[in-house]
Amino acid sequence: MRLSTPLGLLGLIGIILLILIYILKPKYQDKSISSTFVWKLSLKYKKQKIPFQWLKSSLLVILQFLILGILIFSLTTPLIELDSHSGEKIIILDASANMLADSDGITRFERAIKEIGVLADTTTPDDRFTVILAGKEASFIARRLDSAQYIKELLSELSGTYENADIDVALKLTEGVLAENPNAEIILFTGNKYSETGVIQVRDMSNDEWNVSILDFSSKLSDGYYDFQAEIASYNRDIDCKVSLYIDGEYRDVKVVEASDNETIIVDFKELNILEYSRAEVIVDYDDNFSYDNRFPIFGWENEIFTVQLVSESPRFIQSALLTLGNFNINVPIGLGDDSDFPILYEGYDLYIFDGIQPEHMPVDGTVWIINPIVMPEDTELLLGDTLSGGFTLSAPNHMSKEEQEILKSISPSNITVSSYTYLTNYDSYDAILMNDQDPVVLVKDIDGQKLVLFAFDLHNSNLPIIPEFILLMYNLSQYSVQNMINQNLFYPGDTIEVYKKTAALYTTISSKDGDIQYDDFPLRLIAQKPGEYSITQTLASGEEATKDYFIRVDRSQSDFDYDYGVLSDPNTPTEAQNVNRDTIDIIAYLTGVLMLLMIIEWGLHYNEHN
Repeated sequence: MRLSTPLGLLGLIGIILLILIYILKPKYQDKSISSTFVWKLSLKYKKQKIPFQWLKSSLLVILQFLILGILIFSLTTPLIELDSHSGEKIIILDASANMLADSDGITRFERAIKEIGVLADTTTPDDRFTVILAGKEASFIARRLDSAQYIKELLSELSGTYENADIDVALKLTEGVLAENPNAEIILFTGNKYSETGVIQVRDMSNDEWNVSILDFSSKLSDGYYDFQAEIASYNRDIDCKVSLYIDGEYRDVKVVEASDNETIIVDFKELNILEYSRAEVIVDYDDNFSYDNRFPIFGWENEIFTVQLVSESPRFIQSALLTLGNFNINVPIGLGDDSDFPILYEGYDLYIFDGIQPEHMPVDGTVWIINPIVMPEDTELLLGDTLSGGFTLSAPNHMSKEEQEILKSISPSNITVSSYTYLTNYDSYDAILMNDQDPVVLVKDIDGQKLVLFAFDLHNSNLPIIPEFILLMYNLSQYSVQNMINQNLFYPGDTIEVYKKTAALYTTISSKDGDIQYDDFPLRLIAQKPGEYSITQTLASGEEATKDYFIRVDRSQSDFDYDYGVLSDPNTPTEAQNVNRDTIDIIAYLTGVLMLLMIIEWGLHYNEHN
């Protein structure tokens, strides 16, 4: 029994009041009576004394105290606690990638779903059933439910993942259920091996599956040629493993190695005279029980070529620096003004550089560098002041963001001097990169996604072009200004893939063996899911296409079917002495029935007494 509202016991004061009423109630009253009343009363006392006569005279008082007691008891909202059923079960379902290993066309995960459904059918109606799905994150699928049919409907909606499962977090979730019933059983459905399981029952979903796996693949440049190396292992079966190498879709070599005892084997491919490649792949073509690690492509990482329009009367310094970086296609307008044979454009380039030339307006796309400005475009909100001359040594601001610090990476600002610069005003919305005392001379700003870089001085009036810091500054600014579509080409399930928009890109298409998906939004952030090879294609306004490939691989621990995961830690289970939440029954309805019955009896006694 548990009282949900103990403050209701304050109603006991009513019992004290009732006692006072009876104490203070007069025992005798002055009345005028007839002689026949005295005669009847005398006759009554002459009758034989009835046993328990005292109880009859006190019954009304007893009933009134009972009625008042029940009313007070009801104010406390009493609940009857039920004993927890020992048949309650907490199921943890491992949803890691190795649960997708299949035998006879059925995966470990599907086998676990089926067995959990059977287990739900065998529980009694009074038992509770909890299911926790353990993926990269753990979550409740069903929490202390008692409907086997509904539980099986929830299970039918589940699918395995390609990630590692966090069993520890799933076990932590069980503690909330154990607080309500410490006697609940914990059953883990998994394909993992554990040396110790404690109080947790482990249902092994493996079925003598075996797996030959490519654990890793890489290339290395040696004496001007590429060599390749793969890591191979065969789990639960000893085989002579044939490992094939393909370069840009063409078969180049095969190695046969003895894979046994679940050990990792290093396979080298050398002396193939491969100067460059776009795509290399190793394949182990076997009908094993886990197909997600039988191929492993890598891609020759080629820097994307970015288009640059350099508008300058003396473009030599900037043009030489960008050409040294190697991934810029630079167009320089021939002649300036209306007679130009190669007019200035304001769209279609990744980077626009205006050196001592006033742009008519800000370009509609790409990043903009303005060097030694004459007049700033109106939408830049920046005002130019007087030209200051002298010998100035530059410095970095005291406070810079991480992105801004990257612009000065490996650069010593104190090595840079200028002989004149333009004083700037209204630059509060800009971030300073280099300064002369309190005056900013190199600034950056993000204008609704378009980046602007401003040099408030002429390069010819500085020592920058003749010191090493110049090429470093050009490189760092180029990294700030333009980005590859993707910054890597190898991901794990669950990783975030950030796809950046190329200039004038209209939409992005992600292609795989499962089909194509088109996206219109930029920037695009995807979550890596199913292992395999994918292509990203951005269609440009010109009709041209830019393509990058990437590969999603399973974690190597998921390929090892014989891996020992060690000891399962028991969850914290409360003892009986702790405040354990149990199932309860509200007895207010029953108390109301008893109260009504007592009040009817009390009313009847009152009626008989006065008649």
